[in-house]
Amino acid sequence: SSDVFSSDLSNFKPEYTGEAFRRLEETGNFRCVQVHCDADPQELVSRYLQRASGRNPVHMDSDKQSQANFARQLLSGYFNNTGIDSEVLSVNTTQWTDVDWKDLYATIGSRLVPASNAE
Repeated sequence: SSDVFSSDLSNFKPEYTGEAFRRLEETGNFRCVQVHCDADPQELVSRYLQRASGRNPVHMDSDKQSQANFARQLLSGYFNNTGIDSEVLSVNTTQWTDVDWKDLYATIGSRLVPASNAE
C-alpha cells in the first residue's frame, strides 16, 4: 500500500542494488530518500582499517590490495549513491557528535510521508 514504507541502513553498491530499486520505482508505489554518509577520506580509511583488522578472514579486506582498492573507490566517488533517481541527503560523519541526528530523522520522515498526508 502507498502508506507503508521501508527503510534500510546499509552501504548499497549500484551494481548490486540499483536494478532492484529501479524495479521498485517502476511500480509507481515507491518513495526513496538516500542518506549519503561521508567523512574526511583519511577518517574513512582509518575506520575501514579498524573494521578490517577485527573481521573474519573470509571477508578478505584486511590485505594491502583490498585497502588500496577501498581508497581508490572512495576517491573516485564510487560510494556516492545507488544511481537511482531520488533525493539525496548528505551527512558529514567525520565527527559523529556534530551531526544533528534528530533533525536528520525528522527530515527523512517528512520526505516519506505520502503527499496526501503532508500538510
